[in-house]
Amino acid sequence: MGLFDYIRAFFRKIDPNSALAEQYSMINDLGVLIIEALSELRKIQKSLVEENIKKASGTTGGIKLKKTEFVEEFLITDLSALTRTSEERFFNASEIIRESPVSLLEQKELLRILEFLENIKKVIPDLNEVNKIKNKRDKLVKVGECLSEVTKLSLEFKKVQEQKLKLIKEVKRNIVSPILRRVYFDSKPIKNSELQVIRLSKSDLKVFKNAAMVLNASNDRNFSVLFREGRKNEGIEKDITTELKEPHLNVDIKLGPSYPQKKVHIVIEKY
Repeated sequence: MGLFDYIRAFFRKIDPNSALAEQYSMINDLGVLIIEALSELRKIQKSLVEENIKKASGTTGGIKLKKTEFVEEFLITDLSALTRTSEERFFNASEIIRESPVSLLEQKELLRILEFLENIKKVIPDLNEVNKIKNKRDKLVKVGECLSEVTKLSLEFKKVQEQKLKLIKEVKRNIVSPILRRVYFDSKPIKNSELQVIRLSKSDLKVFKNAAMVLNASNDRNFSVLFREGRKNEGIEKDITTELKEPHLNVDIKLGPSYPQKKVHIVIEKY
C-alpha cells in the first residue's frame, strides 16, 4: 500500500479545483525539497556505513541503515509520485470551465499531508551543517537520528491512512447489499447481446431500488446503479431488438474498481 493512496483515491474520483491550487502547489514545492534532502542524507548514510564495513572496526551503523530503508524505498518513491500528480492538478485546475464545489474531504486530506510534510521538513538538518561535521561517527549518528525520526513520522502517517482506507472498505462492504450483489453476479447473458438478465419479484425490486439509492449516495464513480429510461412509466419496457420480450427494467451497475460495469435487464416477476 502506497503512503499517499488515500489522497490519490480522491484525485482519481474528483476533478482538480482552482480553490485548492495553493495546496497543490505547496505539496509540490515541499515534496521536491524533502526528496532532494532525504536522498542526499541517505546517500551520506550509505557511504559512511560502507566505509565502516570495509574498516571492520566498531559499530558500522548497518542496523540503522536497515531500519531507515523505508525512507528510500517508500517515502521518497511515493512522495515523488505525489509531487507529480499535485503539479498536474495545479495546472489542470485552471483549465476546468465549470467547477464543482470544493470537496471538503479532499481539502482536509491535503492539509493533513501538508502538516505531515512540514513535520518532516522540521527534522531534516541543514545539509551544509551536516557536511561540516568532521567526525564521521558523529556525522553518521546525526544522519541516522534524522532518518529514524522521518521513518517514525512516516509510519505514523501511514497507519492513520490505513485505518481510513479500512473504514472506507467497511463502508463499501456495508452499502453493497446482498440484493445488489445478487443482481450483479447472478445475472445471466442474453443470447447474441452484451446484456445480462435476472428475474426479481416486485418486493425484491423495491429492495433493490432502495439499496441502489444508498449506493449512489456514496458519490463514488466506482460504485453506482444507473437506471436507464424505458419507453414506459418507471423505466419498464419491452425490447424489440433482443429475445427478451417480457417487461423489464434496464440498469447499469458497477460494484467497485475490480469489476466492470454491467448492463442488466431486471425482469419483474408477477408474484
